[in-house]
Amino acid sequence: MNTLHRVSKLNLSVMDENDDAKICALGRALSSRDRMRILRLLSEKPMNVLEIAEALGLAASSVSNHINILEGARLIKIQYQPAKKGHMKLCYKAVVEIGIDYSDKDIEPAHKAIAVEMPVGNYVELNIRNSGYLADSEKYLFEKDQITSMLFTPERTGAQILGFSHGDVSYNFPNHLAAYPFYNHIEISFECCSEAPYYRNDWPSDVTVWLNGKEIATFTCPGDFGGRAGNYSPAYWPLNATQYGLLYTLTIGENGCCLNGQPVNANVTIGDFLHEGGDHIRLKIGVKESAEHQGGLNLFGKGFGDYPQDIVMKFKQI
Repeated sequence: MNTLHRVSKLNLSVMDENDDAKICALGRALSSRDRMRILRLLSEKPMNVLEIAEALGLAASSVSNHINILEGARLIKIQYQPAKKGHMKLCYKAVVEIGIDYSDKDIEPAHKAIAVEMPVGNYVELNIRNSGYLADSEKYLFEKDQITSMLFTPERTGAQILGFSHGDVSYNFPNHLAAYPFYNHIEISFECCSEAPYYRNDWPSDVTVWLNGKEIATFTCPGDFGGRAGNYSPAYWPLNATQYGLLYTLTIGENGCCLNGQPVNANVTIGDFLHEGGDHIRLKIGVKESAEHQGGLNLFGKGFGDYPQDIVMKFKQI
């Protein structure tokens, strides 16, 4: 093929204002059946205006007008060649494929991730057996001798630590995957430890994490940590009680789930959540009744423990 007749792809985006005039010109060019017939002719071979007019039974003046519109839309190109009287227009196709993108506008680098912090007391479901407690930065909100309905008072949303010996707790996070399907990773991080009487640094507990009812990981927390004050624990909190935990980060991507960077579950991927829809994602954290180490659970907010954060869920594009 002559290098002058080389075809290419035409890629445009509705989200790019610089492409507006080109898309409008393309729409006009494709709005005529005669121009569509011309394009089909030129897909076979280059032709001049008179040849096109004769093949389609159209006036040469009409073909010339159509050719100008198609050229303006960059669908064809024109090469002038010598003729008996002056020159003639040789027309040939300029594109082999047209693409118009209408996906979400590219987000700024600062928004390549959306992070949602959930207070530990802002749970939507809490199933605990035997003892448990809830406290904020100033006082206990619930102690084991109270009736469990006190765990659902409005004040619970200000809690900074939640502890229980058996059971699980659930939180609803906004489902940003539904609005932004280009996110391909979910990252969940929280500070936790086991729950023992007072504290015991050697008190293992098998903690399980579920997302929308799917088990994504189970890990063993080695103990209920104390013996020193947590970096952010309030002054009123007794030193002989639970003081701090470890920070755990779960990442769900295309290849499975990782815990603190190490693969733990290849059977659950981001694809399991991309098309579920719904306005929220349910995170559940707890200890199974069948767990080998039933050492309970403490969850820390930004005002307790060693790390200044609540339960965090990030939606990321990597």
